[in-house]
Formats: sequence, C-alpha cells, structure tokens
Amino acid sequence: MRVAIVGAGRRGIVHGRAAASFPDTDVVAVVDPDAARGEALANELGGRAFASHLEAFAETQPDAVVLCSPPPLHVDQALDAIGFGATLLIEKPVALDLASVARLGTAARDADRLVLVCQQLRYADGALRAKQALEGRRVALVHSWLYRQKPDIKGNWQRSWGGGHVVENQIHPIDLTRYVLGDRGEPTSVYARYGDRFYDVDADWENWDSYSVSLEFRGGAVGSVVGDSEHAIVKVIITSAARLNIRRKNMARKKTSANASLNSLRFCFVYLNSNSLLRRFVTGGAVCVFV
Repeated sequence: MRVAIVGAGRRGIVHGRAAASFPDTDVVAVVDPDAARGEALANELGGRAFASHLEAFAETQPDAVVLCSPPPLHVDQALDAIGFGATLLIEKPVALDLASVARLGTAARDADRLVLVCQQLRYADGALRAKQALEGRRVALVHSWLYRQKPDIKGNWQRSWGGGHVVENQIHPIDLTRYVLGDRGEPTSVYARYGDRFYDVDADWENWDSYSVSLEFRGGAVGSVVGDSEHAIVKVIITSAARLNIRRKNMARKKTSANASLNSLRFCFVYLNSNSLLRRFVTGGAVCVFV
C-alpha cells in the first residue's frame, strides 16, 4: 500500500512512522510547506517531500492519505485525496463547521471511499472494557469535565484555527461517550454556552476560555460537558462530600464523610490526557477506567 502523509509535524511523524512499520506499506510522499521539516521526515521514511499536496497525489498516486494538517485545510485536502481515489485517515477535528463535514461525507459516499477520523482513545483496551462493563446497564447521567492548560500547539490558541476547546480536545471524551454507550450515547439535544476573553495575559490568545454544554442522549440519559482552556482563569467548583482524588500514577483514593454517598458512583471514565496511563479497577460496585 502506498501512503502519503500530509503535515510533517508531531502527528504526521507519529502516523508516518506507524505506517512505515507495516509490511507491504510504503510512505511515498510527505507534504509540508516547511521544506526542511518535510524533507527530514521523508528521508526518514523513504518517501519524497512535497510542498503541494496536489503535486504529491498526482506524482505518487497514494492508496491512502493521512491528513495531519491544520483543521481549516482538512476538507479541501480530503476532497482532493478522494478525487485521486485514496482512502483517508483524518486527524480530528474533521472540520470547524458541520456543513463542511457533511460535504466531505457526501463526497466519500458518492466515490465509495473510506474516511476515518483519528479518535484513538476508543481503540484503547480500557475503552473496550468500559463498553463491556456498561452492556445492559441503564445509564441516567453522563458528565465529562476537562480542565487544562492552553493548547500546546500554539495555532490552537486561535479559535479560527483549532475551533475552540470542545472541538480541539474535549472531542475525545465526547467520542468515548458515544463509543462506550453505543447507539444510546448519540446526543439528540445540545445547549452550549462559552465564556470569552477572561484570560488576557497573552496577546496571542484569541479563544474561548470556559464552556458548559448540556446534552440529552438517545438512550434517555442527560449529561454535561464542562471545562476550560487555561489554568490561570478563576474557577469555582462546588461538589458533594464524595470525592474521587486521582493521581497521575496508577492509584486512586476515595474520601467521603458518608459511605452511602459512594453508592451513587457506578461508572467513572477518567481521561488524564496521557497516552502512557491506562488503568482499570473495580471497587464497591463502581467501574473506573483510566485512559
């Protein structure tokens, strides 16, 4: 299989090395406007470096294309790849608006081409265990929270580039909800509000700072997605006596002033933004999965 990598940054390096490790697979092209960066990865993987994705597709005729370029470029590059008959793997987010995603979906169906989105956490062992643990169990409430520092890719400081925190990062826990709950985890109703420009320390910051999303799911559950994009902004978090304190190593402790309150904890999926940590434990009827 002939593979083209579009974008020679961090994700392009990871995907390129993974593709090159498979037998009967050749990375034939690496596309990046930064000539030095593109050539460095192309030389490592044995392919050719290009500044233009159209030139790369025309000259190398790839069977598969991996898009690791900035999100605003995804759909146009994907449509071009489909035009050359390629299968696609696209780094999330697919696009920054639903109309563009729908346009790509229509083109893929018309051309009978497979388009995959890189939501890698659903392929972790813990995600499968979570899905199995929830089979046949009635789920009433889904809550996801993600408090973090500014995106480490500076382009994502701009909402016009990365799409904001929900699209750029919180999309992973949302996708995990859809995966572990299956059809009943599809949102049917969404209401969202953002906080804007509370963080004003960096002049380059042009993004939403905090957000709260309320959802209703097909299976009848309700839930919320909350978080922020910068540790420096002030947060007020009010919770009950039952707390789950999570450490970055492979341990967790529960503290409570009333043991009965723990009975309400039945399932906990903990996304620690670390690919190196994957732990699962079952205690007191609760299922906790660390990803």
